[in-house]
Amino acid sequence: MKPANYSRFFSSSILRCLLIGSSIAYLLLCILPGYGVAFSDEQASPKRIIVFPLYAEEILVDLVGTDRIVYVGHQQIEDESYSPIIKYVSHIPGANWQNSDECELLQLDPDLIVLDKDLMSDYVEIFPALSQRAEFLFVDEPESIDEIKSLIMQIGDAVGERERAHEMVLILESALEDIARLVDNEHMSKRNAAYVGEYCPLWDDVIDAVGIAPLSCEHMCLFDNIEVLADWNPDIILFSPYAFDTDGSLLYFGQEYVREVASLISNNPMLTTISAVQDRNLYPLSIHSSHYVVNSIRDLLRYMDNSFPELDQ
Repeated sequence: MKPANYSRFFSSSILRCLLIGSSIAYLLLCILPGYGVAFSDEQASPKRIIVFPLYAEEILVDLVGTDRIVYVGHQQIEDESYSPIIKYVSHIPGANWQNSDECELLQLDPDLIVLDKDLMSDYVEIFPALSQRAEFLFVDEPESIDEIKSLIMQIGDAVGERERAHEMVLILESALEDIARLVDNEHMSKRNAAYVGEYCPLWDDVIDAVGIAPLSCEHMCLFDNIEVLADWNPDIILFSPYAFDTDGSLLYFGQEYVREVASLISNNPMLTTISAVQDRNLYPLSIHSSHYVVNSIRDLLRYMDNSFPELDQ
């Protein structure tokens, strides 16, 4: 090979290596650590999104609005709201993934489908056709404030809204700091509250995040600890306004379910004499696995102590 040709060959080889290297680097940047694809600009970001987990839907609505969401993981029931965003997605069709029809979903032409991480190994079998046509993002339900912030950023990256996601994280941090200062500076009443229902890891982290003494806000499973609940004699009893089946799908919710739980508590012979039942201080409280957790904390403080007018601002 002549020197000139060798030089030309050597230069072209370097160019090919650079092009291949830059392509690999781009692909690596686009792969979200863990479970999905991240879009770096608005043109490439998904425009037709199916989101099944409610905790991801709550974040997604604030990230992109509702115009880019074509299907949600729950049915709509008139005049029932078990999440702050339900009213915003009432016009969007939906059902949990077990009851959804893949043919119907295909007609929606989705470019991103958000699923719980537990389905990562089975999604091709569940949605064989969709798995060939759309990107999938797998998310994990957060169990702490830090995990909520990570989830916001993960979804933000996946839909091309990293800047908005970062802004949401800052707003969440600021709100928690404001509430913590309020709790620290104000005189808390001596009333105590019990949160009854299935164990919620996020509950403990929420209590710690705003500096409320755990003894003032104990979590317990109602039917396993009914004697303990009676002996403790809380001033307030809080309970979830919805319940999930063993597979994670929404089982019971709404006003009828709230009345049923309140009736079970107040009519139990072992609880009829405790302060919360006597004073009718039984309140449904949603502990949201998203940035709406701030709403839950504010509701909690209002129930525990009505001397926080700043919370209404």
